[in-house]
Amino acid sequence: KEIIYEWLEFKPEVMPDVEMNGSKNESLAEMNIKYQIDDLFSKSGKRLFVPIKSLMNFYSVHVPSIEKRKQPIIIRNKKEVTETTILYLPFNVEIESIPNNVNLKTSYGTFDIKFTKGDREIKIEKIVRFNKGEFPKETYSEFKEFHESVQSTNTLKIVLKQKQP
Repeated sequence: KEIIYEWLEFKPEVMPDVEMNGSKNESLAEMNIKYQIDDLFSKSGKRLFVPIKSLMNFYSVHVPSIEKRKQPIIIRNKKEVTETTILYLPFNVEIESIPNNVNLKTSYGTFDIKFTKGDREIKIEKIVRFNKGEFPKETYSEFKEFHESVQSTNTLKIVLKQKQP
């Protein structure tokens, strides 16, 4: 569990309940995490800012800058990572704004993030897919840009507003 907490970047005082289904020998694992959102947001007046990174930090890859790459880019295995978060809202807040959906498509893979408003909830779905293959070294800047675009979604925020009593 400590590795999961570190991977999700939770502060020690905000340890959520974690259930994990799957094993080392399976290619599919399911993780259920429950925690209080008030431990994660920042507040300004009546507005609450909920950073997406705090909710889902399943993807962080550093792709270094290289002036002249000498070898092709090789992705050995097709891979897909899906994460769904449902943010249940208390009755004293309303949704002021949610980020726009994101759809990125490249020869290396795709990335989608979808925000869906419900009555008292916001559903956030992230899917990153990598295509197996060998890609020309000349496309390295496109490869790096894809990774940076995926990571830039960590700065997105959901804005909630406290209702007037």
